Amino acid sequence: HPGDLARRKAKLKTIRDNIVARIKNKPYASFINRSNIVFVDNSVSGSNASQDPIVHVKMFRGQLFKAMYSDKKMEEAIPICWLPFTYAMRLLAEEVSSPVVPTAEVRMIAKEVCHLEDDKDVDAVLEFYHNLGHILHFTDNAALQENVVINVEWLVKVVSVLLVPGSVRVDTDHDQVRQEEYQFLIEKGILLEHFAQHIWYLNCPKIAEHLT
Repeated sequence: HPGDLARRKAKLKTIRDNIVARIKNKPYASFINRSNIVFVDNSVSGSNASQDPIVHVKMFRGQLFKAMYSDKKMEEAIPICWLPFTYAMRLLAEEVSSPVVPTAEVRMIAKEVCHLEDDKDVDAVLEFYHNLGHILHFTDNAALQENVVINVEWLVKVVSVLLVPGSVRVDTDHDQVRQEEYQFLIEKGILLEHFAQHIWYLNCPKIAEHLT
């Protein structure tokens, strides 16, 4: 129906504008074709009407292969002395029991293995490997900037406990407050901090030890 199609196009334009606004200042922004954002309906595998702005899986597969084999690559020149840092973080993650370590310790290691003296160079190393996803160091948050996540897989597991359907075990049978907090999460999508701790302690006790 023409009216339904117009509404879908208007809604998708709003979504596209929000996406563009969120990525415009990111390091990888120049590698994203903002004029060709693809919306996918993964419930249908066949082709769709030519005027429909939502593509289906077969069309998306073609777009994906086109992007994969394009000439534009995400490359950035870095000093060769930075390369030992990622190996040093891997060793550190194997040696320590915590997936999170103080920023001061990571900075000291970066200076040593990368042969750096200037603090600004150390900042650049941490930012570069943060953007790559090898570590996580959030400098724009006072509560987080004093620590570095050196085991990113650990953080992914923490978050997945809340996101994977059916994976969360919640003890609400004898606690009215927890029952209300659980309903608040289900209905509003808002997770209260102390309820999150309850979920993690109940589902991932080893992970919960580091959530302080």
